[in-house]
Amino acid sequence: MARTTKIIKSWQSKEVVFETRKQLRQRVWLIAAITVALILALVAVTMLVREIRKRKRAEATLRNSEHKLRLFIEHAPAAIAMFDRSMRYMAVSRRWLTDYRLSDQDIIGRSHYEIFPEIPERWKKVHQNSLAGAIEQYEEDPFPRLDVG
Repeated sequence: MARTTKIIKSWQSKEVVFETRKQLRQRVWLIAAITVALILALVAVTMLVREIRKRKRAEATLRNSEHKLRLFIEHAPAAIAMFDRSMRYMAVSRRWLTDYRLSDQDIIGRSHYEIFPEIPERWKKVHQNSLAGAIEQYEEDPFPRLDVG
């Protein structure tokens, strides 16, 4: 039975569709345009993937450099502190923590003025001026600490 069905189907008439040359040209142009668009999309995706890879490598290099800088600061034999533009601690050396008796605190991200509320207003102005690019120097301006008797 299956063989008979197959023979009958093979003898059935086929539908024939005619196209004009204009319709054929339009179809060829459409296929060409779609092909060009796909190639351009593939090129764009390839370039985007390359840029993403390049950016990831740059970010990894930056993270590595930041890690080295933090290690350098942390283990420096001098009292070093690095602040952001809001005077929040970004990195400190162990010596900084020891010299200012802050070893028992996590000060990263906290404001310098929160850690040292006794800082006079004139120093805060000097800090802001320095952050704006000014160079100021006060070699003999004492810093009396509240916690030191």
